[in-house]
Order: sequence, then structure tokens, then C-alpha cells
Amino acid sequence: MYMDKFALRPNALAVHKGLSLNESIIAHTVFAGSGGADIVINNRDATIDHPYHLHGKAFDIVARGQGVLSADSYAALPPSYFNTSNPLRRDTFVVPRASYAIIRIPTDEPGVFALHCHMGWHLVHGKMGAVVIQPKAIQDLEIPQAALHVRPINSWSLMTI
Repeated sequence: MYMDKFALRPNALAVHKGLSLNESIIAHTVFAGSGGADIVINNRDATIDHPYHLHGKAFDIVARGQGVLSADSYAALPPSYFNTSNPLRRDTFVVPRASYAIIRIPTDEPGVFALHCHMGWHLVHGKMGAVVIQPKAIQDLEIPQAALHVRPINSWSLMTI
């Protein structure tokens, strides 16, 4: 059953155990060092804007543009292209249709952070990923045994309010 295979495998716990996240289950990017890192978000949708949210961190929007920004095009951008003097700081922002945004995140704090489109039905279709920061530091954390106990899925119940 799908739930038995994936439901009880939190991403942070997998990283703590030294495992890589499975790309077929969740898109992710890994930043091993501290300092800062850029993430390029391309909105290839020609009809609607997409609001994106990063859990647990504020980030700077350092650049925006029309079309799709490839990895090669990003690598060729001069430092003057990026707004580093007074960038917008956010945890949620909109990437307009047929455009891209480059966000710069701090990588000083280890963790696994969700990055997703804020339209609920888009989450169902896979517009969610994980940002893994300093996986070696996560592996070195001591997790109390009580925090590692996860109730089996068959003991959960639905509550109606």
C-alpha cells in the first residue's frame, strides 16, 4: 500500500539518518555549506501566476525576468544583475506567468524546509519541493527517542468539529 511505503518517512528524519531524498517522491535541492544560496523558480505556465512559499525562512528576491532561466543562463549572469543592495525580503511571493524569479536564501541554519506553490490544488499535482540545508549538520543532531516515536498510521482517527 502507498501509505505504508511513504507516510511514515519524514524528510528531516531521512536526512538525519544519512539518506538522500528520493527524487521520484519529492523534488529537492541540497546546500551543504553555510552562507547563502540562490534558487531559480521558473513559472512555465503561460496563463496564471503562482504564489510560492518557503517554510521556516525568509529570503531575498534578488532578480526577476521574463521567460525561462536555464542553469547555463543563470551561470552566465553578471553580479550586477542581482539586486543585493535593497532586495525584497519575503517568505511568500508571486512568480508571474511565463517568468522567473531568483531567490537568495540564508544557509546558516541546518534543516529541511518545504518550498511550494500556495495554491492548494497545485500541491496535489506536485508543485512542492524540499530545500535541504547542511545535511551533515542534521546528521550530527541528537534527536530524543521520544521524538522518534511515530504512531502507526492505522491508529490515527479523523476528528469532526
